[in-house]
Amino acid sequence: MADSLRILRGSLRGRKVAVPPAVHGNSHLTLGLVKEAVFQILEGRLEADLSQWAFFDLCAGSGQMAIEAHSLGFAPVHLSEIDPGRLRHLFAEKQRWDYPLTIHKRDFRRMAPLLLEFPRVVAFLDPPYSFWEHDGASPSVQRLVHNILNGTPAGPCDLRFIVHGRAFFQPEAGVGEGMEIVHTEERDYRGQRLTFLDFAPRGAARRPDSTPSPGPNGPQSMPGAADSDAPEIAS
Repeated sequence: MADSLRILRGSLRGRKVAVPPAVHGNSHLTLGLVKEAVFQILEGRLEADLSQWAFFDLCAGSGQMAIEAHSLGFAPVHLSEIDPGRLRHLFAEKQRWDYPLTIHKRDFRRMAPLLLEFPRVVAFLDPPYSFWEHDGASPSVQRLVHNILNGTPAGPCDLRFIVHGRAFFQPEAGVGEGMEIVHTEERDYRGQRLTFLDFAPRGAARRPDSTPSPGPNGPQSMPGAADSDAPEIAS
């Protein structure tokens, strides 16, 4: 495996991003093909200037998605990670290059309240393979989606959520107490599957291109889904 990755676009194009330590022998880094596809799609779909959009890199690992977002002008840019070795790596890279990034020591499943603080926000999630079951289901990703749907946005909230996984992600519900899914899309890039879910406050006007959201039975509760704050490092 290469000892570095590269920024593909924007003001930092060509800069190397160091590879973090493996976790239990597994590096699981987002492929360059996926990274390029994600940002090409976002640039074509986001209505406002990219500087008006917050970006969250969930399960950040190397931080390459967050740094790519910063290079393209997203602001502010946040990362979440819980592995100690990778956290040390992220803080070292931030200090080395003086990146304006906020790093959270928080499980991605507990990031919903932070996502809902912004009027425009993109969240990218590429969880380790261990978070996916053999049939392609992911209870952990379902938990995050559940927490988003049943969270309370601080105000207007246009949330674009992207999941990269071994299968297309199928949300169990499309409407919650505070938010709803107003558009879904699936893209396959040489076997790399991306699922796009667009959220808006419940009852907000749907965009003309929206597709029917799943879960027509309305809000669903999930036992034990209440979100309690985890220890967090942010700077």
